[in-house]
Amino acid sequence: MNPSFVLVFLIFICFSDSEAKPYRTPACYKYPLEGCPFIFSPVCGTDGNSYANECVLCHTIRKTKMMIQIVKTRQC
Repeated sequence: MNPSFVLVFLIFICFSDSEAKPYRTPACYKYPLEGCPFIFSPVCGTDGNSYANECVLCHTIRKTKMMIQIVKTRQC
């Protein structure tokens, strides 16, 4: 096997995201009210933005009418 291929493959594995799961749809039904709790539990949206928590993401979805999913449960 070509040594340079192995090196490139190992670099890819090291820098790839450990959460190789499909995107998750936020559970916006849990947040029917306008306000959100002041709990810092960041999520990364498919729009490339970090949100303080899932509720804030849901509020943004309602405001912009865009379907933003959760890429990972930490900042982008």
